[in-house]
Amino acid sequence: MKHVVIASALLSGMFLVSALRAADEMNDTSAQSPDKLFIKMAAIDNSCEIQLSQAAQQQSQDPQIKQLAQQMVQDHQQAEEQLKKLAQDKGVAWPTSLPPLRQQEINSLKQLSGKQFDQHYMSAMKAAHLKDVSKFADVAQIAQDQSVKQFAQQQLPILQQHEQRVMSLASAQGLPNPMSMSNTAQPAGATMQPGSSSGSSSGTSGSSGSSSGTSGTGTGGSTSGTGTGGSTSGGTSGSSGTGTSGGTGTSGGRTGQ
Repeated sequence: MKHVVIASALLSGMFLVSALRAADEMNDTSAQSPDKLFIKMAAIDNSCEIQLSQAAQQQSQDPQIKQLAQQMVQDHQQAEEQLKKLAQDKGVAWPTSLPPLRQQEINSLKQLSGKQFDQHYMSAMKAAHLKDVSKFADVAQIAQDQSVKQFAQQQLPILQQHEQRVMSLASAQGLPNPMSMSNTAQPAGATMQPGSSSGSSSGTSGSSGSSSGTSGTGTGGSTSGTGTGGSTSGGTSGSSGTGTSGGTGTSGGRTGQ
């Protein structure tokens, strides 16, 4: 009985030490160089993608997704081996556990089945590889440490190949493909094409005759004056102006006595 108690206490102590170490890693906010921080973040992302893909190997019913998951596990495990060596060489502590939210993501996926599982797995892979390709492409250019830069350069083509396969299978699952979305927004400063509009500025509408005919003042009777002054047909409504008064002018002319 005494030995059982001692063994139980030792196991409890080991578990406590492990838990405290993991908590320290999660709460470590000490300043690190960008290259060392990249190693730690890449290790977490890599481990998460391996565990998600291991779940897909077991739970997906889609042969193409199972094949993708197998490739993910194989390629990311190889990358993990290189990354561990890089972390050791650069004095970066290897994460012993995933951050709580990442672990919850894995646990949540494992609760699903069928098409719902496939869609959420592909959604996770899509988000992960969009981030991976972008980050590794940047680090391949701006890393100060040559070993880190070389690692990113070596992994980038593999991640890009993953990304293409993931996007294709994600689209087959009905998920949107951000790489094929075109930006339909009109560029700033662009002007609208002139549309057809009635009454465009091709001229002013012809004014009706301004010089209305004056009625005659003799015995000959009144002459209906036809005004010609309003025939400037600048638009579609232009009409040759005709005097408005026939016989009796509107301009106050007198009727012959």
